[in-house]
Amino acid sequence: LLLTSVTHYGAQYWATGALQQFGIGAYAMAALFAFDRGRVVLAAAATLAAAFTAANGLMLMPPIVLRSVLRGRRREAMLLTVLGVVLFALYFIGYETPAGRTPIGELLREPLRLVAFGLASLGGLGDAFGPSLAIGAAIALAWLALVATGVWRRVPPVVLAAMLFFALTCAAIALGRAALGTQAATLSRYRFYSAASILLTLAA
Repeated sequence: LLLTSVTHYGAQYWATGALQQFGIGAYAMAALFAFDRGRVVLAAAATLAAAFTAANGLMLMPPIVLRSVLRGRRREAMLLTVLGVVLFALYFIGYETPAGRTPIGELLREPLRLVAFGLASLGGLGDAFGPSLAIGAAIALAWLALVATGVWRRVPPVVLAAMLFFALTCAAIALGRAALGTQAATLSRYRFYSAASILLTLAA
């Protein structure tokens, strides 16, 4: 909380922009822990704080909706889905693809490139694209093994939700920065998400 502010956007333009990512991570974890304990108002406040610190804070909605589904609370899940869609829509009103940037529609035609970029973001602690891609693939394989063996059921739900948030954040990074070349996958400002993903995977 000391490193970020929901009303101070200057952090986005600092040399690395890294401090902003720590703030989003703090808000995200607060939201997930609060929701897991039934503190819906606190969870909503932390979710909004994350979302309006940077766009990837919006990636909190899918894990929270999934948590409601797994609890058997379908009405709550439906309501949260509607609220999530509204939040996405409000956030991107008036958005235009920056000049010279490849439109998202064209990027979606190259799914393998996006997957590779997303995995490299997930493994961004590797510094270079190759090592980062290998680390990201190892994280993905570890979670596939947890799912295939059924061991994921013994993992605390908040860990599952947090891992989904960080994975979706890396997917969003891939979608937003793949057009800038492979080096954009391993920018230092995003390595917080990679470090958190590695720790959550080891814990799981």
